[in-house]
Amino acid sequence: MGAAAALAMGMLTAGPASADVRAAAWPNDTYYVCADYCDGATQGGVVWGNRTSKLQGWVEAYNGTATVYFDAFAGSTKVDSDSRTSSGPVVPYNFYIGDPDRPGGVDRIRVQVCAPRGCGEQFNLIRD
Repeated sequence: MGAAAALAMGMLTAGPASADVRAAAWPNDTYYVCADYCDGATQGGVVWGNRTSKLQGWVEAYNGTATVYFDAFAGSTKVDSDSRTSSGPVVPYNFYIGDPDRPGGVDRIRVQVCAPRGCGEQFNLIRD
């Protein structure tokens, strides 16, 4: 029986669906990072994916404005950046970072919070 006849009779099934490029393949990581003097902070987690990773959490300013900066790297190459800002109350975030066209995805995300009195230490999340 030919493929066309089998298809017409409903005997052929579709092959496996392609893998979601955002599916987690590595253990998740969490973080808590403060600005200098802890005038602002961020807390959250990263769900590592195949090409992009998902960042979820919040940023809050305790004295003025606080901004959290995220830089995504594949090896030593920066492939994406993003930021979120708060002027007081908690501002939640939930977004993807990375390059959907880069096989292997990001293996490091750098997190830093800056507020009026300065920026805190850079914190690196490393994919296991």
